[in-house]
Amino acid sequence: MKKSIYDFSIKTNEKTIDLNEFRGKPILLINIASFCGYVGQLGLIQELYNEYNPRGLEIILVPSNSFWQEYKSDNKINSMCVLKYNIKSIITKKVNVKGNNADNIYKWILSEYNKLPTWNYHKFLFDTEGNLVEDWACYIKPNDLRIKNKINKNVSPIIK
Repeated sequence: MKKSIYDFSIKTNEKTIDLNEFRGKPILLINIASFCGYVGQLGLIQELYNEYNPRGLEIILVPSNSFWQEYKSDNKINSMCVLKYNIKSIITKKVNVKGNNADNIYKWILSEYNKLPTWNYHKFLFDTEGNLVEDWACYIKPNDLRIKNKINKNVSPIIK
């Protein structure tokens, strides 16, 4: 049976989350790093969360030192995200996103879709079936219309 993003779990500082909890919801998975030149995207990610989470989008931020730009401490990472950027989305514990020690989600993305993060702030969008829709490199901002158009096709309509 083919796997989907919902077949995995992630660890935060507080708990382990079975992604099956989000079955039927699109997921935007983004590897982040505190010392990366793209760290300012966190503010745009929070704006995206504010706009689309009420319509079903889950955003999962995955701190990683795979590109040598992240704190050693998960607590420092969380503090930076929450205090400086008011992040409300899920922040995982720090993991590797490439190489032999990559997190299982990223190993699956590589084996299933032949995709890897090319740098920090690489974005992977999964549809309501848990399949990869598209991915975007670090220089594509979270509020880019290419991303928003794909999200709009995968979230609930605006309820007025």
